Amino acid sequence: MNRDNICDYVISMFRFYALKGEPDISEIRNMRNELSTAAILDLVAVDNTLRILKKEGEAETINAIRAIYFILPNKNLRKGDISNRITNYSLKNFDGERTIWRRLARARRICAEERNLRIN
Repeated sequence: MNRDNICDYVISMFRFYALKGEPDISEIRNMRNELSTAAILDLVAVDNTLRILKKEGEAETINAIRAIYFILPNKNLRKGDISNRITNYSLKNFDGERTIWRRLARARRICAEERNLRIN
């Protein structure tokens, strides 16, 4: 499977968001004194992504993000962790793995666009 050029960074953005307790925009504003500008922009991009997906009625995508990227955000990912989580999520929710991969790729792309990252 081809990986996009922003995959690892956006996954780390999602995990950082989970590590901070999934803050909403007002909580993110209160963190301005303790976090760098880049970290604040990352949190805002993830929050905006989740809002966009919610507005579009993509509850399954949001559930997949939470079940796959938000698990143990303080521990480093090992090889195969995300694939294993996708397989488990697929079996529990009777959804195809390929569909889940596509949903997550779309969420990463939206997040990268919200963060104004260059996407190839």
